[in-house]
Amino acid sequence: MNQGIHAVDLMQWLGGPVAEAMALADSLAHPGLEVEDTLVSSLRFKNGAMGTIAAATSCYPGLDISLEISGDQGTAILINDRIEFWQFAEEDPNDNDVRENPKSCNIGGGTSDPRAISCEGHRQQIAGFCRAIRGDASEIIDGREAGRAVALVEAIYRSVSSGKSEHLFTP
Repeated sequence: MNQGIHAVDLMQWLGGPVAEAMALADSLAHPGLEVEDTLVSSLRFKNGAMGTIAAATSCYPGLDISLEISGDQGTAILINDRIEFWQFAEEDPNDNDVRENPKSCNIGGGTSDPRAISCEGHRQQIAGFCRAIRGDASEIIDGREAGRAVALVEAIYRSVSSGKSEHLFTP
């Protein structure tokens, strides 16, 4: 819940709602820890696609957040805030610009050193909030959007406890 919620949110924003989740979790590297340090989950999205989540604070030295989207028409890989791979069966005229000029927000990661986490993401959120107050509502994300990520994480935890697949009820 703590380490992976932002990646879960981004995954659903890009892939759509998840219909079903199955998961395993354990404390593997930190004896006595009150919560899991390792979690894996298999997902079925509402649109039929499948996916996986692997979240761990049990790995050395710790890896950056990665989101990989692969299908029969192409693959895109995002590491933290950088596009690392971008290849599709049917090229778009702008694809080369994406590959050659990856725009990074310099948010960075803190998996191996939490002090390495930049405040850039928060700065951008506050700037967006200020724009919304001034009347630009194009960036407003309401509580229902955040609730979708929490609902998925809760279903994953139910699956860990039950040992069974959990269905999500998404509108």
